[in-house]
Amino acid sequence: MNKTLNAALASYGRAALVAIVVAISMGKTEPRDLLTAAVIAVAAPVLRAINPKDAAFGLVANNAAAEIEKLLKADTKKKAVKKSAK
Repeated sequence: MNKTLNAALASYGRAALVAIVVAISMGKTEPRDLLTAAVIAVAAPVLRAINPKDAAFGLVANNAAAEIEKLLKADTKKKAVKKSAK
């Protein structure tokens, strides 16, 4: 798996774990209640991640990150060429 996916899954896991701990601390110990708490905790970030118009987390952010990386590599190559020309 790639780093981005691992980070996202870890984040969702932490959110679900916190929701489960809170549910247990409130006396909800039925598996259905715990599963509901975990799903609710993860639902909002998942919806935001799959939204292609969300500039922070959606597909737009992935495309922007790729473009920035491409520009940085091009800039690095230009600097290397300038140094070798001196």
